[in-house]
Amino acid sequence: MDSRTLCYWFYFIGFVDLFAVSIVFPLMPQYAKELGASPGLIGLFGSIYGAIQLFSSPVIGHLGDTRGRIPILFMCLLIAAAGYCISSLCIYSLLLLSMLRFMAGLFKHTQDLCRNCLADVAPKGEKSKAVGQLNALSNIGFILGPSISGYISNKLGLATGITICFFLCGLLFIANACVVWFLVWPNAPSVVNPVN
Repeated sequence: MDSRTLCYWFYFIGFVDLFAVSIVFPLMPQYAKELGASPGLIGLFGSIYGAIQLFSSPVIGHLGDTRGRIPILFMCLLIAAAGYCISSLCIYSLLLLSMLRFMAGLFKHTQDLCRNCLADVAPKGEKSKAVGQLNALSNIGFILGPSISGYISNKLGLATGITICFFLCGLLFIANACVVWFLVWPNAPSVVNPVN
């Protein structure tokens, strides 16, 4: 597989990543309120993810540099998928949802890892363009996702809607993991995947 085709797969992974997350994200504050959370607790609930990412990003980056970006990307996708699928079963416990949000903050580093991989595989002179295209396509995913979750929760109610959206999000992360396992990993150059 040539480097340009690999770039397209990273664009796809980035798009699906933010599309999946944006299916769940808009429903969470409203659902936390339905569970009885105060506005302050809802704000804290929303901040957990970003706060954990602040500390886990350097660790994941280091692992990507030392263990290979592709294996770490695959691991992160699988753990995030598990977290979102389990969340679909725990929607009546704000504590469990918070713990799973913590787990997502630890391991959902798809965008960072894809950017690093693009910097390694993009043709010479096109690295900035490749990262810009990843950002653009990922943002399109982030724009489209809320309309899906809004439609589902409007048709089925908030509790059923968020359950389905968490599960759908998990399935999309599994799909991304399959893309990495079957298409990207076998074709990644050694600079991205030194374990290869």
